Amino acid sequence: MSEWWDPVEVKENKKSNKNPPRTNEISSVLGVISIILALIALIITSCNLGGSMGEVLFIILFAFPLMISSLIISIIGLFLRSKTLIGKKLSTIGLILTFFPIAVALAPALKEWIEDKRYNTFVDEVKFNKEMTVLISYSENKKETNYTIPESVTIIRSHAFANCTSLTSITIPDSVTSIEWGAFRGCRSLKSITIPDGVTSIGSGVFVDCSNLKTIKVGAGNMNYTEVNGVMFNTEKTVLHTYPAGKAETNYRIPDSVTRIGEMAFMYCDSLTSITIPDGVTRIGRRAIGNCTSLTAVTFLGDAPEEDSKGHPSGRALWRSTPTIYRKPEAKGWGETFGGRPVKLISEKP
Repeated sequence: MSEWWDPVEVKENKKSNKNPPRTNEISSVLGVISIILALIALIITSCNLGGSMGEVLFIILFAFPLMISSLIISIIGLFLRSKTLIGKKLSTIGLILTFFPIAVALAPALKEWIEDKRYNTFVDEVKFNKEMTVLISYSENKKETNYTIPESVTIIRSHAFANCTSLTSITIPDSVTSIEWGAFRGCRSLKSITIPDGVTSIGSGVFVDCSNLKTIKVGAGNMNYTEVNGVMFNTEKTVLHTYPAGKAETNYRIPDSVTRIGEMAFMYCDSLTSITIPDGVTRIGRRAIGNCTSLTAVTFLGDAPEEDSKGHPSGRALWRSTPTIYRKPEAKGWGETFGGRPVKLISEKP
């Protein structure tokens, strides 16, 4: 007796053979892998949103490849002809999760953009607060060589002009009362600047790495700051605030009235080979004489001063400078080294 044969059943069997069990397993595995990769990327991104360059690079190097891998694997899983829906479901979940770390990574930038539009004003690539009383940032991509700050401004924020290398001249109006730390840092084409009478507060390192800045002028009516031969001091001349990095002199003797050398006061002053410090100086700020590449001798005429760095290597007064320290034999408080540099008697000075 012949075996019963159903053409419909044969047709269905042929369809099922196109999707063997192994394809189902692969689709499911790919879906699970894509979910795991997406979750790892999400964790990495969420834990490294601090804005620092190291954290941004960490996201780019580790989270971003995971996102791409998850995306590719989930798409492959979706296009595999799986007989069951489990593989497609898992791949779909992985595909959706892939976009979560992207959203988390973009959220701070989106938030900043919204806040900029809501709270700040932009005038020709210069950012101010809505009231135009605070200058927040000047685009370092601008090519203008001269800029006059609007008279409505009272505060120049920290790093507002940082690395604006095209600027050779900046005019600060009398309305400005506060210039925050590092405001003009890295303005390497800036040649001179005038601090107007109204300024009452200037942060540290305001002119750090302004390698062409030869003189700092201070308004005659300023009650808080003054200048002597282009070097800025407080009014009493007890604090040396800033020595312009572009001054051509190789030797400098600090005035006898000075008792403290401010933070980053001589930083990046590459022309100096010798500095003489009077006996009245009792404190030296962080990196006060830092990165002075030509400096060979620092002579102290008094007792050993206190460093504001509190022993932290990156804040030492002579950070990345390599001079020999010279002192008087009767001076007190000196050891074999100061700021990580050897100490010798003045009589040993060449």
